[in-house]
Amino acid sequence: MRMPRCLPGLVLGLSVFALFADETGSKWRSMFQTGNACYEREDYTRSVQLLEAALNGATEQNASELELAQIWNVLGAAYEATGKLQEATEFIGRATAVRRKLLPEPHRDLAISLSNEASVLWALHKLKEAEAVAIEAQHMWSRLGDTSNLDYAATLNNLAAIYRDEARYQDSIAALEQARQIYARLLGPTDPKLIKAIGNLATAWKDAGNYQKAEEFFAQGINLSLLADDGPARIRHAL
Repeated sequence: MRMPRCLPGLVLGLSVFALFADETGSKWRSMFQTGNACYEREDYTRSVQLLEAALNGATEQNASELELAQIWNVLGAAYEATGKLQEATEFIGRATAVRRKLLPEPHRDLAISLSNEASVLWALHKLKEAEAVAIEAQHMWSRLGDTSNLDYAATLNNLAAIYRDEARYQDSIAALEQARQIYARLLGPTDPKLIKAIGNLATAWKDAGNYQKAEEFFAQGINLSLLADDGPARIRHAL
């Protein structure tokens, strides 16, 4: 059974892009930022439209490879969200290749690209390849000494999705629990990411045959979701 759509955590990585905010190319930069915002609120169709326009503008103005990699990264994520896996593979692959070539290792943006690449490979059912890339991303976060941020949690979510499809339920649970702890520490109790993480843990424990644990996490998610307008819907979607 496939993992819930909410679980694999495509992470966008905007740190390098902020370095290039000058007046030249402000129009395509504005479209990029708006397209990224649309992605964050799950308006993927509009996100793709804006990001494609931003990419055309950046290309016409001879944007740097790292600038283009930022757009490719988010555009690839938006393509994956709309089911265009061939396009997602192409653009996320481009972003990863450029970052491997130009950024020193370890680097946060390269770790993000690797995590995104693992997510697309998972969606293509290439589990062994996806696992290898996700583990490379995880190791890079460790080398950076930064394993308590939301992007690392997204990498853990990707690993959990892969492990679940490989029927490695305890490994999946361990990764999900790490991600849940990060969300609980950094986000509010009604944040969608935390609610989804709890729902995914309930599902993972159910798949592992531990129905008592599954019920505990499901109840915890319901209790938290009562504080959020669409929480119960998120729990049902995660399960």
